[in-house]
Amino acid sequence: KSMDDKILKLISHRITGLCNVQTATLFYLVETGINFWKLDYLSLDTVRCGEEWINDIMKNEGEVLDSFLTNQCKIPLKTLVMNSCELSQDVIKSNAKKLSELETLNLESDLMNEQALGEIILQSQKTLKVLRISDIRVGMSFERIADRINSLHLQELKIFSQMSVMSGLLYFARKTAPSLHSFSIESYHQKDNSKPVTEPLDFPCLRSLHISNIGSTQMPTFGNLSRLSVLRLDSSEYLSGDFLVNILKIAGNTLKTLELPAIPSNGNIVPSHELPYLKTLIIGTHSRVISAKKEISAEILKLVKRCSRSLETLVIRGKQLTNFDNLDNYNLQLPCLKFMYLDTTAGQDISEISQLSKVLSLCSSTLMELNITGELANISMEGIQMTELRKLKLAQYSRNDTAIKELIPSCKKSLTNLELIIPSLNLTIFQDLKGEGKSTPLPNIKKVTLKSDSSKKLVPGLPEFIDMCARTIRALNLKNVSLLGVDELTAAQLPNLTHISVYPKPSSGELIQHLKAKCPPQVVVK
Repeated sequence: KSMDDKILKLISHRITGLCNVQTATLFYLVETGINFWKLDYLSLDTVRCGEEWINDIMKNEGEVLDSFLTNQCKIPLKTLVMNSCELSQDVIKSNAKKLSELETLNLESDLMNEQALGEIILQSQKTLKVLRISDIRVGMSFERIADRINSLHLQELKIFSQMSVMSGLLYFARKTAPSLHSFSIESYHQKDNSKPVTEPLDFPCLRSLHISNIGSTQMPTFGNLSRLSVLRLDSSEYLSGDFLVNILKIAGNTLKTLELPAIPSNGNIVPSHELPYLKTLIIGTHSRVISAKKEISAEILKLVKRCSRSLETLVIRGKQLTNFDNLDNYNLQLPCLKFMYLDTTAGQDISEISQLSKVLSLCSSTLMELNITGELANISMEGIQMTELRKLKLAQYSRNDTAIKELIPSCKKSLTNLELIIPSLNLTIFQDLKGEGKSTPLPNIKKVTLKSDSSKKLVPGLPEFIDMCARTIRALNLKNVSLLGVDELTAAQLPNLTHISVYPKPSSGELIQHLKAKCPPQVVVK
């Protein structure tokens, strides 16, 4: 608003988008009378000019927006974003030409009424490709909106609502089903007043489907999902029955990513056939207690087996989901696995990851990143070499030297990135790994991240650890880790260390300066 009119006039012919335009900004722009010849992106913030506003200020606000769109926007809009906005149906009708080529509509408000929203979609129905609604006005009927539309060729439809009453969403989705590429419903505590859709839904072009806790909306079966590559089901209700396995039966031959972040203890998640092209599998639970621990772990292993030959990324999050004791019973193969993330936390609780070495033996020649949050039990890496492992992250709630002792030697030649999150951090174990007269256990390390629970306690073995990495280390990140002892470093130089991050900052900067003095001049300290 405070911008000089002369500057704005000089660049107005180049401006293609205006963001977060509020009422005061609209008044300013109309007062300047500046024309925008390339403006096709408009983002409005808290602009309200609905029919129910009857005072003079709100009437003027509507007139100003109408004037700006009609007189100063010289080409039709391609993208319209509205945050907490309300536009009247009259304003939309009077600017029908400016909305006739709209491709993307983002509505982040429950203020827009059904008639106004329907009018925008009606005016842009021939070109609209993306419709994202982050909240829904109570009582809105998508069915009535769909009845006004002759044809709609949406490629992306995303609905997010926390507490609403609506109807006809699936009827609206059916209207645009032939062209839809991405369909996402995230609704909570939502009541659907429409009758359930009983006929199967066909989405012949759909690539991505996301369903999350959709309240009383009853999802029908699917008839055609021949191009589906990404499926995310974040609803325990739909995972308790056969909803998932029915989708996998239809789309299993094309699916590449499957996300199930909320499986229940009685979840039916295993299809009867292979998933030959699945590359990413993400499994989790929101529950702190899975009553059928062995049973659900077995189901997870069965699902992994269905896609084991093509799987590249495996993520398992949640308590009691990582019991690999019976892995030998499933004859698993993981010839393509590159990334593995295992997180056993649930609130303040943490559970064990049992027999992880059995899994690692199946992917020892391909795994590039291993991220573990949990207590490792019964791990033995004897005879297993992780020849491609570049990054290792190990987070434990208690000190467990066995995990480090087993994992580090198995990947020391390839490891370049190490992150340790341990409350009572003790690095003397690395001295034991080195042994007398032997080479460093981290010969190629470039980045080290250490996190502990106290920035005032001495971390045993820290100076020796830094000495061990002195030749190759490039980045050192310390969080709640004391620098006490770094003045005892024996390494004359840290020739490649160019990034140091310490949080919180120590009260005295002498130790940081001592460390910095051994680094190149271009080192950055944060």
